[in-house]
Amino acid sequence: MTKIVTVLSGILALGSVAVLSVAVGQERVDAGTASAIPTSADPQPAGSQPETTGAPLPEAPPNVRVINLKEAHEMAVRFSPNAKNIDETVVQADAMIQGAWAMLLPNLTAQGSITRNQRKIEVGFPDFMTLSSGDGSGYISQQDFGNMDMIQIPIQELWGKAFGISLNMTLFNPRSIPAISLAYDMADQARIQAQIQKNDLLFAVTSAYYQIYSVQQMIGVTEENLANAKQFLRNSEALKRSGQGTRIDVLRAEIQVMDLEKELANNHDALKMTKTALAFLINIEGDFDIASPDPVTEVSAGLSELKDEALGARVELADAALAQSVARRSKNESLMKWLPVFDLTFSWNWNAAAGFSGENDAWMLIFGAQWKLFEGGARISEYKTRKSQMRMTDNNMEQIVLAIRQEVDQGYRDAVQKRRNLDMADKQIELAETNHHLVSRQYEVGLVPSLDLLNASTNLANKRRQKVMDQLAYDLAVLTLRKAVGSYSSLAMPNE
Repeated sequence: MTKIVTVLSGILALGSVAVLSVAVGQERVDAGTASAIPTSADPQPAGSQPETTGAPLPEAPPNVRVINLKEAHEMAVRFSPNAKNIDETVVQADAMIQGAWAMLLPNLTAQGSITRNQRKIEVGFPDFMTLSSGDGSGYISQQDFGNMDMIQIPIQELWGKAFGISLNMTLFNPRSIPAISLAYDMADQARIQAQIQKNDLLFAVTSAYYQIYSVQQMIGVTEENLANAKQFLRNSEALKRSGQGTRIDVLRAEIQVMDLEKELANNHDALKMTKTALAFLINIEGDFDIASPDPVTEVSAGLSELKDEALGARVELADAALAQSVARRSKNESLMKWLPVFDLTFSWNWNAAAGFSGENDAWMLIFGAQWKLFEGGARISEYKTRKSQMRMTDNNMEQIVLAIRQEVDQGYRDAVQKRRNLDMADKQIELAETNHHLVSRQYEVGLVPSLDLLNASTNLANKRRQKVMDQLAYDLAVLTLRKAVGSYSSLAMPNE
């Protein structure tokens, strides 16, 4: 079964930075569950999350639908064409079971015909019951034979009519045993693959949802930076009027305001783009807004523990095990082709022309057997191919185990790094805000040039932006690690 690959990508410019792109697919072994990220030297309580720098999210306009992450997941499962197609693969796999049983179930066939022939054909036969001696002597002469009545037997009617029913049933087909088991294995495999694909879809929805939230946070940060820039402009104009400033100071402030206004407009465009990406995944039309997602929390578990948990929870391993079973049954099915097939056929037919028997209907019962002794080496070639496929499935199982370990290891270390960056971003913002406050006060009384205040404002703006980016990177890293360990949404289960 072809695996569906869903890719949500795009670098959405946010002023001078870009929102992380998200790609979900089958290029690697996908997975998911809880992460264990060691905290920094100044850890936060379990389940806590650093406060996000930026203004609170604006309230949605009236009559605009607000959805939360759970609703977005439910909409993706219910309305996404990809999710519907995933369910259809399970339906098709179940239908294969019925097809496998058809090898043993009886086949009933009815046929009938009406034929307009060129002429009616009858064959005359003498009626010996009317044979008698013409002179009463008891002696049968040649003339007496000629005087017998003739019976006309229709061999072909002008309008020929025929009808028949035949029933064929396999008594023993060795191929049916592995074929039926194979169909059940493939149906189970289809369900597992459907769960994996739906979970990938829901993870893409989660990633897009958090990106929207981050863009909204970035808009709040840009608005704060713009407010600081406008205050810088007012102070520069006031100092210029008092003779303590210069035209250069005002120009620097005006340029900074224009840059941030452009950045704010770009951020609003980025918000529309990220909403479009989410709308595509959940198949929603019209404008909508999102509720603030729940904070991404940490759990205390070591790397070795996470790897062991992944090897016990990842359904990709069950999928690989079923692939091994399918390969074994396919090989056995090839072997069964060397054995004979026994069947039973019953046939009943009716014809308007009675023929020589004088009866219009007839039936027959046939016990048959078919044994293909040689097919030019095709069965030998198929058997060798399927043995090779068995070895490939064993190799794939080993490769998946290695890939899961590597994925958890990389996800763990990436989350550790993102956590460290996030903690550092908090400290950097605190220092940048203090520096900006001190420089602003000194600039207001003419103790420092405008260039110092511009540098302080730019540094604070960059740290605030970076905090939003670090928060998004950390959230996605933890969610990816949880997925790598084997966390599957209940909505990912295919419909029965």
